[in-house]
Amino acid sequence: FKYLMLNETLTKTYRQQKVKDDVNNLIGKRDINKTIKSHMTFNETVLGVIYNNLEDYSNFANLYFAGISVLSKNVSQKNRVTLSGVNTFNKGKWIRFESKKSKPNTYIKIAQELSAMVSDTPWCTKQQASLHLEEGDFYLFVDNDNKPHLGVKLIGDKIDEVRGVANGNAQEIEEEYRDVALEFLIKNKNIKFGKEWLEKEEWNKRLVEYIKKVESNSLSKEDMKNMIYDLTEISDYKAHYAQCGNRLKLIELIKDDKTVKKAIAKKYGCNPKKVCLGNVKAKDIKTYKFPYEVVLGNVSFFNYEGPHRDLSKLSVVLGNLDVSRSNIDNLDSLQVVGGSANFSSTEIKHIDKLKVIGEIGDFYGAKIKSLNSLEKIGGTASFMFADIEDLSNLKIIGEDAHFESCKIGYLNSLENVYGNCIFNGASFGEIGDFKCEGKTGGCYELIKEEPVETMRSRR
Repeated sequence: FKYLMLNETLTKTYRQQKVKDDVNNLIGKRDINKTIKSHMTFNETVLGVIYNNLEDYSNFANLYFAGISVLSKNVSQKNRVTLSGVNTFNKGKWIRFESKKSKPNTYIKIAQELSAMVSDTPWCTKQQASLHLEEGDFYLFVDNDNKPHLGVKLIGDKIDEVRGVANGNAQEIEEEYRDVALEFLIKNKNIKFGKEWLEKEEWNKRLVEYIKKVESNSLSKEDMKNMIYDLTEISDYKAHYAQCGNRLKLIELIKDDKTVKKAIAKKYGCNPKKVCLGNVKAKDIKTYKFPYEVVLGNVSFFNYEGPHRDLSKLSVVLGNLDVSRSNIDNLDSLQVVGGSANFSSTEIKHIDKLKVIGEIGDFYGAKIKSLNSLEKIGGTASFMFADIEDLSNLKIIGEDAHFESCKIGYLNSLENVYGNCIFNGASFGEIGDFKCEGKTGGCYELIKEEPVETMRSRR
């Protein structure tokens, strides 16, 4: 038994992957000193199932996954604290996994149970359950067959993530369980960030209704007005590695609709010919100057070294913008990026009109001299190794802020960082007296009463 366990642990990886209604058992080879995938979930229950069934042993994977199944059932049947007053519509039940702070003596055991319960989801919780429970409670919704569908991760007293199991790494909520998620969030909207997560799922629900009406050709003028508002004014709050699948599907359905194009052009005061309702990639551009002012989808010039370097007319990107590692040299009119913006390792010197980045803002290694109109970055902000003279109007960073080894002249209006803030090796001319909701790490050098150019020359 000892040899079997040691051999399987050192040479194999075992995990489960859910595909629609089926669960696939995946077995891989572990390369010593190379594989970084976590080891399997072994606790008393799982080991007991394996040990007690060794006489019938023919396939270790069957033994292991049988043990995981038993553990999952045992966990869901325990009399854990459940959420009172939250309607589950007879679709299953909520299970609360208490944090290390609440249950310090049984914390590791609780983490093992959580890891086992979510082993067939796309969530990193199956590898990082103990880390998550160090930060706060975890709420799991399972159906009547004990299969997980919703996860709510807390950090302290705030809702950090609300995830589903649809669309792989996008981790979106299945439509069948959106009412369960909404019910949870409605009853917990007064928890920090509860309102924001509620608004996100209500937004998703509206997007689904627009999709149905577009497909049935029943979209009214009022629907059109509301749809354009939802597509242009609302970003996907704390999106996970991928854009909102409902938003992408809706954009695909309307990308050739002239009525929608005219309405968006009117909203932004431009010619309908200057509006693109889909995505734009560098290879699609045939003219020297970028032909669009407003793009509803994504704009990607990643790693671009071609002749079409002038994006000076581009004003609004409502999806993601990626000009990283490119030779793009002009974004003079850019005002809004609704999704994430990647400016890492670019040669652009000025982006003076950009006011808002809805999600992640990546300025790693950027040489931008001025971002003096930027007020908000909705997600994580990375200024690592950046050399920026003017960020004097930046007030809000919605998640983590990375300032490692940066040189920034003015950051004097910063008010809130809603995640962690890391400063190792950073230098500032001025920095605001801001509030950090998470942890603050490292230290920075503050160069007072010294011209920015002098600070730059000391690099």
